Amino acid sequence: MAVEVILMIELFRPLLEAAVEYKHGFPVISVTLPSRNERCQFLVKPLSMNVGDLLQDLKSEDQGISRAIIFSEDGTRVSATTPMTFLLRKNFELVINETKYFIKPPSR
Repeated sequence: MAVEVILMIELFRPLLEAAVEYKHGFPVISVTLPSRNERCQFLVKPLSMNVGDLLQDLKSEDQGISRAIIFSEDGTRVSATTPMTFLLRKNFELVINETKYFIKPPSR
């Protein structure tokens, strides 16, 4: 019975969160997209991608995204040319339209 209750809570909990986890050696960012309110995963290739690539992938996946920005933990806007290897070293904030997601990358 306890397991069923936990599963029900998980089903109805709002999914307005984002996370980074490693799958098959690559970081994967999971985020709820605004148009369909569905979670979507974005594979990050740290050596070849930069912040601008990630933001473009988000906008390409959901045409309802009019604004996507990343801020460092201290509130400084992160440049689109910043390599993903640097971004994934520390916590950051992803802003999609008016929704803010605090992301804490796992330690490697």
